[in-house]
Amino acid sequence: MICTAGWWEQPRDDDGRPWKFHPANLGGPCADMIAYDVDGDGKMDVLSSSAHNFGIWWHQQRIGKDGKRAFVQQVLFKELIAQTHALVCEDVDGDGLKDLVTGCRWWAHGAKGDTGEKQRPVLYWFQAKKGSDGLVTFIPHLIDDDSGIGTQFVVTDLDGDGVPDVIISNKKGVYAFIQVRRKE
Repeated sequence: MICTAGWWEQPRDDDGRPWKFHPANLGGPCADMIAYDVDGDGKMDVLSSSAHNFGIWWHQQRIGKDGKRAFVQQVLFKELIAQTHALVCEDVDGDGLKDLVTGCRWWAHGAKGDTGEKQRPVLYWFQAKKGSDGLVTFIPHLIDDDSGIGTQFVVTDLDGDGVPDVIISNKKGVYAFIQVRRKE
């Protein structure tokens, strides 16, 4: 289990012992946090939605010369998207790599003046591509520019065709984005 203050490690044997907490600085207010080895070094990093700011946060796990674990935050897609109140990690394109789906939450806190409050309520999927060095890069693909996301949404096969679709609800309404794959 992950939170912005660290994570709890499950004991190897589920014998009722408490989970060990590992303190770590994993950023500011966010909504969803996902363990994902972005840099291919065998250590799980943390990706999180920046609920009240710009981009998607990548907390890259590193081990210092002193042997201590630390996380270095990088912002992905800072210029592209704000208020990513929800983040889902699913294989959208069927290539075996988990992709990311998120968007800008429209009118998140009303007229209060949120970061990026004038941004269109966009919805994206970020296609994961792994390089020969193991580094995963994410390529943005716009799904819609007038819906955004809410505080939760689902990526699932809604129409039974074997490919995932995106279902959202928010202050603009309820939307189902049905994925249609073109035959090449």
